[in-house]
Amino acid sequence: TGVQVVNFQGARSNALPFEVLAPDAGTLPIIEQITCAGAPASMPASGGPGTGCTINGRNFGLQPGMVWFIGPDGQGRQADVSSPAQCGNSWWTTSSITIKVPRVVDNNDFDRDKNNRDLLGGAAKVYVQRYDAQQSGQKDFTLLETPNQDPFLACLEPQAGPKFSSVSFYGE
Repeated sequence: TGVQVVNFQGARSNALPFEVLAPDAGTLPIIEQITCAGAPASMPASGGPGTGCTINGRNFGLQPGMVWFIGPDGQGRQADVSSPAQCGNSWWTTSSITIKVPRVVDNNDFDRDKNNRDLLGGAAKVYVQRYDAQQSGQKDFTLLETPNQDPFLACLEPQAGPKFSSVSFYGE
């Protein structure tokens, strides 16, 4: 795009190139901490399919992007971002993302035992991909094979308020 000046008589100047940058331009998303529902304090970045997790950090951007899990098999899977309708897009902020651990199936299990494909567990990685395709560094995550039954807090409404405010909690 270009920029021009128009004077009071309507005469236009020459145009110069100008690029409007996003507020996040020149930054990368940074994951500082991952905490998951039901995870022990010694291993907060761990959980099985459906486990609710909060990723805290900075430079995530105002628009939702994607969260990726790289499983023990090296395959990438997008996080589950489903949440109650009351949450809208509040699951993604510039410093916090609320997601659920995706189901990671063993693609080498050809279901010979007819019990559905087994879930993979073990060492995994998580990273944030911002709306402008910039990616954070990968953080360690421990995938558990057991689906999670712990409560998942997806959002609060409102997210801030004075002492004794009425606050609604939404989740599963």
